Amino acid sequence: MALRLGSTVCTEKTCTARKSSANNFSILRAGLFETRRTGPVQHINQELLVVEEGRAKILVGKDVFYNPVQCFNRDISILVAKTFAEVRRTEFEQKQQKKIFSSQHVATSVETDGRPLKAKRMESQSTEEKKFAGLACLDALSASGLRGLRYFLEVPYVREVAVNDFDEHAVESAKRNATLNRIPPERFEVHCGDASFFMYERAIAQKSFDIIDLDPYGTAAPFLDAALNAICDGGMLGVTCTDMGVLAGNHPGTCYSKYGCIPQKAKYCHEMAIRILLGSIAQHAGRQEKVIIPLVSISVDFYVRCFVRVFHSPVRAKALPCALGNQNEQELNNSNEIIQSVLNEDELKEGRNEVDFRTKKRIQGILGIQMRELQDIPLIYSYGDLCGFFRIKQYPIALFISYLLCQGYRVSQFHTDGLYVKTDAPPRIVFEFFIIQVMRLDEDV
Repeated sequence: MALRLGSTVCTEKTCTARKSSANNFSILRAGLFETRRTGPVQHINQELLVVEEGRAKILVGKDVFYNPVQCFNRDISILVAKTFAEVRRTEFEQKQQKKIFSSQHVATSVETDGRPLKAKRMESQSTEEKKFAGLACLDALSASGLRGLRYFLEVPYVREVAVNDFDEHAVESAKRNATLNRIPPERFEVHCGDASFFMYERAIAQKSFDIIDLDPYGTAAPFLDAALNAICDGGMLGVTCTDMGVLAGNHPGTCYSKYGCIPQKAKYCHEMAIRILLGSIAQHAGRQEKVIIPLVSISVDFYVRCFVRVFHSPVRAKALPCALGNQNEQELNNSNEIIQSVLNEDELKEGRNEVDFRTKKRIQGILGIQMRELQDIPLIYSYGDLCGFFRIKQYPIALFISYLLCQGYRVSQFHTDGLYVKTDAPPRIVFEFFIIQVMRLDEDV
């Protein structure tokens, strides 16, 4: 089943990649792309171009898909991965300190050279484990291998990177790009085959990954089981789904078959799409006695992008039905610390960035708004629609937000549209603002 599903998606990816890559190749050669989305382009010959993005350089040809529009996706992935790497290292050091502290308080009656024998053994063992082994990363659907290259070159403490693709042309391109960036082959594994099978093989061999990135064409649902098997305890999983038509409610039957949820067509479809994807990941994790903690979840352009940490916890996995019914505030608000850390990265600060992130202004804007979002409020009010319903002029939304704040309620805007408002104010208070505006119009008349 996994091979059929995985191969079907990968085969579709291969066909789509060859058609799209030819179009993108023509656009790149013509120089019609937006320079803010990708780096400078150098012409090698009629078949290959050198494209720079971040610290990586890749050779782009007609046979391999490269999407410059997804530069924002890759930039934010690198920033979140850098923050996660620091968190992972800090957790490791704290764990080692606890081991050393416990070894110093071991009491035993047997002593050798004036020190307890058991304490000596634990001290030597803790000394061997002090060194942080680093992170292992996987780009399961790599195409040209650009995302994997950027993980290796830009994320600290990366020990090894593996990239996989079903297309032989993409695999050859990834190897060529790794050589171009002078990456040691023993630390950069390029695999050709089904992504699900590759992750299952690594899970069986107990060679799990600290970071797994799934960025397919369409849905990532066929790869979630394998990814959650191959990720280590406390690892980070990044998932992109581009089938927004399915997640937004246009095809409820398809959404149920892929994500186990029936969506509704509504103004809050972007928020709903994020929660549907998180719920699907949580269900796949629950089957393996694992739980997820959302870090950063955004809806942007034509896709949703979610980063979650995965922990093995049979006890918490049993409470999954309650968690799916209510994405509680405490769990979702853990993302604020991560978002704040991402915004503090040097790449997003003027004069301190070694790498030119051309999408940094957009990242700052989206994450800045999302950090202030009310994560415990699942639905939104459309300010424009409410003005149309009451047939009044659309005043600046700051007036509406100020009114709700003065009434003592919490308010935030939604990161996909500044005219979408999330608030804990009851509908009576929300409508009261528009009724006041209508009464003022009547008085003027």
